[in-house]
Order: sequence, then C-alpha cells, then structure tokens
Amino acid sequence: LESIERGTEDNRVYLITSAGPLEYSRPGTLDLVNKAYYGWRMSRESIGEFEQLILLAILRLGDDAYGVPILEEIRRHSRRKILRPAVYVALGRLEEKGLVTSRTGDGGTVRRGRPRRYFEVSAEGITQLREARDTLLSMWEGLQAVLTQG
Repeated sequence: LESIERGTEDNRVYLITSAGPLEYSRPGTLDLVNKAYYGWRMSRESIGEFEQLILLAILRLGDDAYGVPILEEIRRHSRRKILRPAVYVALGRLEEKGLVTSRTGDGGTVRRGRPRRYFEVSAEGITQLREARDTLLSMWEGLQAVLTQG
C-alpha cells in the first residue's frame, strides 16, 4: 500500500498499490483504511530510542538475553537510570510488534518458580534498527561543525 486517495467527484476511496489502484466505495471505508494504513506505518516506522537500546542490548548479549542482563547492558552503555519494570514492559511491546521473539529457558533457569524468558531480535527488528540508524546518520550529516562548537 503506497497511499490512500479519495475521488473528488464520486467520493470513493482508492488504495494506491504497486499493482495499481483498488477502489473501495462503502461509507466509512476511508476512516477504516486510514486507521489501518497509518497505524501500520506508525508501528512500522516508529521505533523509539528506548526500544532501540533494548534491541541493541539483546544483540550484544546473544543467547543470554533475558530481563536483568538486558537492563544491565543498557545501564553500562548509557547514562540513563532505567527501572526493571520498564524493560519488561518494553520487551512485551517489542514482542507484540514482532521485533523480538522469546523462548522459555530450560529447567535450570528457574527463578521464584518461573522460568526465565530469553529474547532474540527478529529479522523485522534488525530491519527497523537499520532504518533507525540510517535515519539518524542522515540527520547528523553536515552538523559536525555546529555540534562541536562550545
């Protein structure tokens, strides 16, 4: 899906795709399509700084990526004071978005009666990290002189 357009004379909704326009003419369709399209684009395009830090920590930790080491890795590389619950909430959100997958540890990794959940960055998570990095590098380009002035 590339864009959404409304016909000027017929008030029909057209979805513009790489294969060509698709027509939708039911009342209320534009609102539904807008929500679907822009909701998808926002979830697809917007990955926050904290989510990036979590994904990067998981990549650094490899097979040992579960809650506490993820928290410690972020603390080690940033100046942020991060609380443990924030990491678990973000991990759940990343899993819902399909940016990470989780697996339950074997019997030797039980704490307080619950097995540890280990996380891995999905292919989509890698893609979004690359896109976020490229965007930031593009925005930084040409600003060295401005940023190094005291």
